[in-house]
Amino acid sequence: MYVRNRSMQKSDPVFDFLFEYYRFSPAKLMACLRNPDALPQPPESFPDSRKGGLEWVIRLNSEIQAKPPVIGCDGLHEWAMVYKQDQVRHPHFPLRLPPPEMESFIESSPIRCSHFDAFRFFTEAARPLNKLQPDSESRFQFEQPGCLHANMDVYKWAYTFHPWVSNRIVIDGFELAHDIRILDMQASPYDVSSIGLEAVAIETGQGRAAYRERQADFARRAKNLRARLLAELGNLHSRRFDNELEQVGIAHEAADRLASGS
Repeated sequence: MYVRNRSMQKSDPVFDFLFEYYRFSPAKLMACLRNPDALPQPPESFPDSRKGGLEWVIRLNSEIQAKPPVIGCDGLHEWAMVYKQDQVRHPHFPLRLPPPEMESFIESSPIRCSHFDAFRFFTEAARPLNKLQPDSESRFQFEQPGCLHANMDVYKWAYTFHPWVSNRIVIDGFELAHDIRILDMQASPYDVSSIGLEAVAIETGQGRAAYRERQADFARRAKNLRARLLAELGNLHSRRFDNELEQVGIAHEAADRLASGS
């Protein structure tokens, strides 16, 4: 779909996001789909230079996994990205409400976005309206398992460590991110009916209830997938680096025996 849209110069905020914000190419994803049950690459080939990044991702996802999901942000992050802004991020799609009505709704709604990579796209005018001020240093504190973007990111963490993470994890991560992104755009201020997506009108009580129900379902799906990812990342770390420490210990023991003449 993405490749076809690009060849026709068509914009699709679902697939564009999945292949432009996330950086796993269509060719790599197709390779996973052709061989979904392939085993991960042996951990011995994992480079020493990536140990710190691996440990950071394990820690972040472990912190997220340990928290209860907070439901009820109502997708206002997408609205905060167009608040009092002439240039919008998806100019091929009209806004569902006139700007004055949209601004009034945003100003009357509690915005509590916890995801730094979403918050950094807020307009300057919208940032003070957010109850949290997440930054790169507070991700461990603020990111939580009810957040749509934190749950889409399971896909990012999976492909970041592919091929030492299984193809199946990457595929399931992509499917989850795709489904979440659909809700993300349905609840946005954009009219995306031209690509077959019906609005989830969070400016109404019925729309907020529908959003929260799907948000809770995605949190459950992501919890299961994140647990599988953490198991694979933990196995990679232990087999690659715990074994390395064990070999260092054996070498030290051998050196000690030689030094003592035993």
